Amino acid sequence: MRSWRHAAPDPALRVQPRMIEAMKAYPGVRKTLVPGTLTRYENGELTPPLPVIAALEDIVGLPPGEISSYLTGGKRIRRDRAAQWDLLTRADAADTTPLSGRDWLDLATLITTGTPQSPERVAFWSHLLVNEMSRSTCAGYRLRIRALELLAADPVISGPVEDAVRDHLTACGHTVIGDALAALTEVQHPRGTALALHTYRSLRSEPAESVAHVLAIDLHQGRSRRELWGAIRDTLREDLASGHRDLEDVATIVASSLTPLQLRELLYPFSREQSRRVQLSIVRSRPDTLPVADARHFRLACASLARDLASQVGRPHEDGLATWLWRLLVDGTDPFVAGLVVSSSPYGHALSHELERRFWPGTTRAGEPGAGRHGLEFPFTSVALGTCRRRDPETFADAFRTASPSHKRRLLTPLAHHRTFPADIDLATAIRETGATSRVIYAAGMSAHPGLAALDGSGIPSSQLRAARWWANGPDPSRLAG
Repeated sequence: MRSWRHAAPDPALRVQPRMIEAMKAYPGVRKTLVPGTLTRYENGELTPPLPVIAALEDIVGLPPGEISSYLTGGKRIRRDRAAQWDLLTRADAADTTPLSGRDWLDLATLITTGTPQSPERVAFWSHLLVNEMSRSTCAGYRLRIRALELLAADPVISGPVEDAVRDHLTACGHTVIGDALAALTEVQHPRGTALALHTYRSLRSEPAESVAHVLAIDLHQGRSRRELWGAIRDTLREDLASGHRDLEDVATIVASSLTPLQLRELLYPFSREQSRRVQLSIVRSRPDTLPVADARHFRLACASLARDLASQVGRPHEDGLATWLWRLLVDGTDPFVAGLVVSSSPYGHALSHELERRFWPGTTRAGEPGAGRHGLEFPFTSVALGTCRRRDPETFADAFRTASPSHKRRLLTPLAHHRTFPADIDLATAIRETGATSRVIYAAGMSAHPGLAALDGSGIPSSQLRAARWWANGPDPSRLAG
């Protein structure tokens, strides 16, 4: 809220008294609002009411929900009986007319706190919600994922929600599964971690990486059930000793989240050389075990980058951005959440361009390494580029057309999240050039590529062809913005 107030298009509204006067013209904002209260809202000391956030969003020109979708607590606007009936009626027809993200969150609240709904109705809605959430971005995504978590946390209806997630994993060909699994583990669903582990075991290559991050965050935050530790440990041992680079890489993502005691138990049967190799891989992947010089470099780089970005958006101060950049680019505890937050800030556009200019292949002078002029590349640069919002997303599409195969591969996620994968690019050719079948289909699906329904060809796994049909036959992602 404070960052966007400081970035208000009208400089006069950047000071609290003038912003408050503008807010008071909006319905639901108390006429008694004073600067001290707004400060407590902005500092997180008080939960701001939705009308206050909605007023700020409109004043600074943000789409509805861009800030309020982060609000996890507080009183929600209660709908009267007529409005509840209207919501339930529209929800029953959501397979043909998608609900907005705000409607889904209100529906989830109504289901879990209001009149009980039939299991068949909840199952129908859960399947639609998982489907829509997986195709959403920005505020629409955040509102739908919160609605799904609200349903998954309810012990009465958590079963149909789990079934919806299980069905989704197969239906989408495992192209977009991390968020659905995380919705279960985040609220400690009784079978969430077990489902994530089962999915991890059954996958290889790109899709397994997203599940590995779900398991890693679950273990790091101590949410996984103790009785599953033996199965997780044995799976990691098998993959780390497999001799296959892909398996070892994704297993390292999970292993890097283990406590020292768990890691010692994991490595107990390994030879000294095997243990040394695994530990070295984990050290390289853990920000808290970075060499002192590298950690200092990254701290200084985040502070310098924050100052540069603040200057680019006309701010004398960076509003704590350096801390968020550390969480996003280096810390690794949950870079995806940090990415969403920074993406929604006034700095997201400038950060996206700055990271591409500094570190990505093809953006430096001929013959010069991508990170050559700026030292070490941030560990999670690719995550940041995949989440930060640009106001000119067509630049990603232009870059994709002329990029090298490795650069094209890195562009697939930002293309997906901006829904700008070029419609005239042949999908089979893109798959062949990048070697990233799942990511190409994901980018094409999020962009409603016209070639998905007809995608065919030797060398494309049947699960990925099924995924292409799933994307082609589902709701148009561009209709799920709200």
